[in-house]
Formats: sequence, C-alpha cells, structure tokens
Amino acid sequence: MSEIDEIKHKIDIVQLVSEYVADVKQAGTNWKARCPFHEEKTPSFMVSQEKQIFKCFGCGKGGDIFTFIEEIEGMEFPEALRLLAKKAGVQLKQQDPRIHSQKTRLIDIHKWATAYYQKVLEDADSANAARTYLQKRGLSKETAMDFRLGFAPNEWEKMLNFLKSKKFTESEINLAGLIKQKDQGSGYYDRFRNRIIFPIADVHGTIVGFGGRAMDEEIGAKYLNSPQTMIYDKSFTVYGLDKARQAIKDNDLAIFVEGYMDVISSHQAGVKNVVATSGTALTAGHIKLIKRYTNNVAFCFDQDLAGKAAASRSIDIALQQEANIKMIDLLYGKDPDECIQKDVELWKKSIEQAKPYMEYCLDSVQEKYNLSDIEQKKIAAKQILIQISKMQSKIEQDYWMKKAAELFTVDEKLLWEVMPEQKPIAAQNNQAENKVQKEVFTIYKRIFGLAISHPENIRYLVESLESKVIGDKKWQNFYNDLIMLYNDKGSLIKEDFDKWLQKQEKQYFTQGFFNSLVLLVQNDFGEFDQASIQNEIIFLVKKVKKDYYQKKVNQLSLDIKKLEQNKDSADKINELIKEFQDLTWQISQLD
Repeated sequence: MSEIDEIKHKIDIVQLVSEYVADVKQAGTNWKARCPFHEEKTPSFMVSQEKQIFKCFGCGKGGDIFTFIEEIEGMEFPEALRLLAKKAGVQLKQQDPRIHSQKTRLIDIHKWATAYYQKVLEDADSANAARTYLQKRGLSKETAMDFRLGFAPNEWEKMLNFLKSKKFTESEINLAGLIKQKDQGSGYYDRFRNRIIFPIADVHGTIVGFGGRAMDEEIGAKYLNSPQTMIYDKSFTVYGLDKARQAIKDNDLAIFVEGYMDVISSHQAGVKNVVATSGTALTAGHIKLIKRYTNNVAFCFDQDLAGKAAASRSIDIALQQEANIKMIDLLYGKDPDECIQKDVELWKKSIEQAKPYMEYCLDSVQEKYNLSDIEQKKIAAKQILIQISKMQSKIEQDYWMKKAAELFTVDEKLLWEVMPEQKPIAAQNNQAENKVQKEVFTIYKRIFGLAISHPENIRYLVESLESKVIGDKKWQNFYNDLIMLYNDKGSLIKEDFDKWLQKQEKQYFTQGFFNSLVLLVQNDFGEFDQASIQNEIIFLVKKVKKDYYQKKVNQLSLDIKKLEQNKDSADKINELIKEFQDLTWQISQLD
C-alpha cells in the first residue's frame, strides 16, 4: 500500500468534511450538506462514504480527500499531503518529491526555528529574564511548552546561521520572514532579537509565523510579528484556534481577546474557547474561519480608547458576516489576563454575564444619556438606529427595533422612517460580491467620514494614500477630486469645504450621504480626542494599503503555484518570488 493509499484508507471523507462543513446529514447511502465552495440555500453538496469522494452539483467541484483539502484550505498537493498524513499518523518519506514545494520548505524553516527558540528559553542564560517574566505572569512550564513559547537571543545573526546550518538558503529564510535585509550594504540580520517568542499556528497546529514581545522596548516596538508570507496570511490566521476549536464547538461560542497572553492565561485557567487575531485587526476571513465551528462570537477588548476602536471595527465585520455577537464586560482589570491573575472565577463570571450586542448597546445609552431630555434622547436613538441598520437579518432588525421603541417610548414606525441607510449597494445580485463590497465601502466611509468631520487630517491622507490603492471606483473618483482641491487650495476653509462637499455629494452619492457619515463618526468616535482621531485615520489608511498589497500577493501565490508544475519555469518563479518578497516587505512596513 502506497503512502497516499494508506492515508485514504485511514481517513474517512465524511468525518473530514464534517470538520469544515456544518450539518452534514445522511441522505440514503450518501451524505448531504450546503456546499462550502459557493453560497446556496438548498444543499447540493454530496459525499459518498463508500467511494470516498465528494461532488457538488451546484458549482461542479468534486474529488477525493486530497482535492477537498486543496480546495477548502487553498493548498497545493504537497501541503495537503503533509496535512492529511499528520492527521492519519502516516510517516512520509522525505525524499519523495511530491512532498516538496516552496511552501513546505517555509514550513520546515518554521519548525526548526520553533525548536531553536524553545531550546533557548529552556536552557540559555540569556533567557533568564524572559523565564522570570513568564513566571511572574503566572505561566507554568507546562503551559509554556504547550504553546511552544521561546526566546530570541539579543544577537544579530544567530537564527540566520542556525537555519543555514540546516541547509536553508538566505533567500528561503528571508522569504519565511525570519531575517531582514540590511539597510546599508549586503546581507541580512535576525528579525527577532531579545524577545519572548509566541509561535503562531494555523488551525491544524502547523507553525506559520511568530510574534515577539520585547524584553527591552528600546530596541523597537513592544510587539513585533512576522510579516505576511506565502504560508502566513494574517487575515486568515487566528491565534490559538488550533487549541481552541474543540472547546469552541463544545461551548458553541468563540471568545475574541486582544493579546497572546490573554489567550494563554485563559487556556491555562481552563477556559479554552478563547482566541485572538494574529498581528492584525479582525477581518472577515477570521470570522469565516470561526464560523466553521460556531456562529456565536463574544468580544472582550481592553477598556482604553484603542480597545474601544478595535471593538467597534470588529463588531462591524462580525455583523457583516451575520455572526451572533456578545459583549463581555470584565468584572476586574483592564484585560482578561489581569482578571485571571486576580481570580479566574471573575473571568468565568464575566463570560457568563456577556450580553447580546444590541442589549449591550441599549444598556450603554441608558447609562450614558438622560433619556428624559429630548436632545439627549435624539442622540441616543440615532446611535442605536445606526447599529440596528448594520444587521443583515431583517428578523433581528425587527426584534431590536421593537426593543428600541420601548426604551425611547416612541412609535416603532417613526424609528423605521428615520433609520439611516447603511446598505448603499444592496441591489447587487451577487451576494458574495455584495458582502465584499459592503466591507470595502464601510472602510472608506470611516476614512472619509473622519476626514470630512476633521478636515485638518486631509493633508495626511493626501501625503500617505495613493488613489490607485482604493478599490471602489466611486470613492476613488471622489478622492481624486479631494486631492485636486487640496493641492489647489493648500488649506481648506470650512464654508468653502462644505460647499464643495455638496457638489461632490450630488455627483457621486445620494442626498444626505455626507450627513450620515458625520453621524457615523460621532457615534463611533465621539469620545476620541484629536490624537486618537489621527491614530484611527492612520490605522485605516494602513488597512486599505495592506488590502491592496495583499490582493497582489495572493495573485502572485497563485501564479507561483501554477509555475511550480512546470520544470522549465525556474527563472520566472524566482522573478515572481522576488516580487512577492518586495510586496510582503511593504506589508511588513505597515505593521
């Protein structure tokens, strides 16, 4: 029996598909579900346990367990082979050319690097301070080993030389994101130095990147993450999910926190359905990944302005993906780790008392505003209506509109009449494309809503954001006009700017659109000072640029994958890899 046949023999395709697809149900001698590769209401995705194959009669995709993994994980055959071999407990022969590709080389680099960092943390004198730090944070040695924590020594070429000794080239190590090119002269140096290392795994437990916490913040940012690479897509990697997914299934709830330590502390305390994003803000990709296991998410972010901004962005994205959202208010401390250090029962109780998002919003406006005052009542009602309008389900909207009418003691019909329009492209026929466009549109609404409300930030936009990276034509045209206005005027007087906005509104948007943007800004950022507003704009500009570069990186990955099948394409592959490195470097500069 060949290795491939042995893997097929040991893995049941029905069980494999069930790990990714909800509600796989028996239909006669076969199994049936809604297709994971295209959106459909009536199940047309069939799985044959007898033949160990799948077929969708809607989109046409079909094949065996290897084809399924390649399609759903976006993998090449060598990666799928290694993943399924690990799942089946089959040892692959390393000399088999089928298990080698550029990506599998990068995976091997991360495997060696993880082992190296772990060994340093365990034994080296240079890691004494790191071990003391982890002990003070309450982490046991077993937990540190379970999460494969490590330490990068404060040396410039230690990792580089170690990996070269394992027969990896400088080009490969650079492509893995573990070294950086020197600013002057030739050569490379280690990306991570004098940092506690948090290995970042994909959902299957394969290490694909690293996060590093500085022991001496003078050497750079407090936290440093691996750049985007061919195996590490930050938009689709959720920290801790490999360890949390079963607990998420069991509890039918995924809890998102902000930091690596929050995740680790919670797991050590026995609350294991906890995850975090990995070196980036929450994305639609993160939520889609979580929805393999549950449709229920709870957010527990820090209580400072940055945490509130992160929560606001995350909620919008989760609403767009039609997830059920809860909000966790900590009973103690600024973050889950601090709460757990005080008393783990306070953390568990905080989770138990989590409120559905709209209930949380209604309670918040009652605490914040005097609803017997008509002006404050109007402000509170507008904030609630904005949140209701973001919901994708009409049933949910109707339910919460009734609750809002009770709270504000007004006619429900009146609230429906004044609810702001949040779905400017809802007429699109293609639902999947429509969702993507909504996400894009929301980002630009935030950027330009902030710029319109705080025009002193327009200079930063013009200097930092090229119009070519804006992925929506209407917004791109509007921005080009804004750039020309700024270059022509130099400074923007409010009255002249307002008149110009009125003309632009008629040209590109519906009447009252800019007023709704200002209202959105007041709702989401009303408590922010000028510095926080600037930081939010900087964050959003970085996100737009990252999305632009990431699309190019994704296309390059596909092009490289196709060319790897052709033995005569080595020069072209190297050319594309160089372009890939340049783009990932640009993405890393935005971290």
